[in-house]
Amino acid sequence: HRKAFLELAQSQLPDRSNKDKVFMLTGSFGTGKSHLCLMLANYFSRKAVSPELQAFFDNWGRRDPAGASQVHAMRGEGRYLVAICEFGEGRPFEDMLLSSIEEALEREGAEDIETESHFKGALRWIEGREKRRGAGGPTGAFNDFLQYLDREDAETALEDLKKSLGENSSKAMDSFQYAYQETTGQRFTMRNDNVIDVLEDLLHSPDFKKRFRGLVILADEFGYTLSENMIKMSMFHNLAEM
Repeated sequence: HRKAFLELAQSQLPDRSNKDKVFMLTGSFGTGKSHLCLMLANYFSRKAVSPELQAFFDNWGRRDPAGASQVHAMRGEGRYLVAICEFGEGRPFEDMLLSSIEEALEREGAEDIETESHFKGALRWIEGREKRRGAGGPTGAFNDFLQYLDREDAETALEDLKKSLGENSSKAMDSFQYAYQETTGQRFTMRNDNVIDVLEDLLHSPDFKKRFRGLVILADEFGYTLSENMIKMSMFHNLAEM
């Protein structure tokens, strides 16, 4: 565990020669992989001077003083935003990842740092049309949009769509795109129309950089995500490359 932890912890060092930022940790059942993820979550999310990390370094030092000193020195100042993906949700990995980042920001009291995703863009478009309708403005195109959602109960379908978009559902985004394209004759586009663009935007945000040293994504039981095709290999490749 200590050997694996040292290698994983080293990934955050700001060294040009340190190019390994993505790891897949494999092993038999019951060997402590999930526990190791929990250790890493605490190591990255807490400041090195916190009582929890001080106890962690002290416990390590009783068995391996040199290793404890090394892992302590690696940590440096500040803290990271740690996003923990819940594999049991059975959702596409990209949807799950965006939700886990938003939940992490909320947990840290940093809701003001927003992820500018295509889901949020679609929600803003809907809310803007609803506001126009409420003010008595033209609603022809919006009425057409609603009809393509559901010809029986458009308003209920709209509320369900808004809820699902708020949960970063790709299936809901497909429904929105279909209705939008049928209504306007073109696809709804944003500068950030995939998870890679959203992450790049977040990591370059001055507000994010002011508060966090970086982003750590932990996906326990990721093997199921791969075997059940919940992520495209091209997306995993792009994430690793980024």
